[in-house]
Amino acid sequence: MASSASALVDVVGAALDRLGAPRPFATNAVPVGASNTVFRVEDANAMVHAVRISRHNPGRLAAERRAMAAAAAGGVPVPAVRFAGDVDVEDELHTVLVSEWIDGTRLGDLGAVDGDRRSELTDAAASVLAAIHSIEVSGYGNLDADLTSAWLTFAAWFVDAGRSDLETSLAVAASSAPDLVPLLTRAGATLEAARPSLPDEPPHLAHGDFSPNNLLVVGSRIVAVLDWESVKGGPAALDFGWWDFVGGAAVLPTDDLVRAYRAISGQTLDGVEELRRLVRIRVLIGHLAWCVRTGTRESEVSLAAELAAALERRPI
Repeated sequence: MASSASALVDVVGAALDRLGAPRPFATNAVPVGASNTVFRVEDANAMVHAVRISRHNPGRLAAERRAMAAAAAGGVPVPAVRFAGDVDVEDELHTVLVSEWIDGTRLGDLGAVDGDRRSELTDAAASVLAAIHSIEVSGYGNLDADLTSAWLTFAAWFVDAGRSDLETSLAVAASSAPDLVPLLTRAGATLEAARPSLPDEPPHLAHGDFSPNNLLVVGSRIVAVLDWESVKGGPAALDFGWWDFVGGAAVLPTDDLVRAYRAISGQTLDGVEELRRLVRIRVLIGHLAWCVRTGTRESEVSLAAELAAALERRPI
């Protein structure tokens, strides 16, 4: 995929032309996202668009768009999608999603939040999650455009589907970070041992990348949930475990988020603390493989420390 600024601006223009937006376009890059290049674009009618160009083809825009529509119908604040599809620029296809631009501050940019505002934001995040998780889907793990997956049990996806990532991560670690090999091996065994205790509840929608950077806030309100390309089917713990993994607890403690979720949703979330730990392990197992696929550099020392903490049930 072309990566120069001028080439990406041409992609933005082609996508907005497909939408029928009037030129000229005022285009500004937004420095967020590991999987997408994001632009804020104002057209000649002063309509403001968010344009996301996937760094990886094929993208998952069809599943993302379907999940956003289902979430919006369920009362979750999401940007309205204006265009989603492939754009051909100089014989190169680019996967693009254009949505409305929503003004707000990313929760991750707020820094430390205390007192009543932290409590209000925790309740708001828990309410959003409960609404997302109320949406029924078919199958577990990554969802397709029909919000379905071929994995029919959570244990099969959570344990079996992760083996290829584990093998890739082990191969990478063997050559670049041998101290990680025993940790990764132990992590794989931990998930296998947990198989009998994994939940067998019907699958519901999980955001898949529920993090402070994907929540736009105004005051103590969440005005938009962004970046739905990682949607999955499974239990609520998938999103709580991811919140742990990405450091969301530094903004809103995960234990507080779980307590608010229980109060708002009425769900007991039996075993969620242990399942959060297993989700962290599952994510960490595949993280080196993800770095290989995306060309992202990861600190093996940091990864080893996080994996050891999860395996030993130590705080993050």
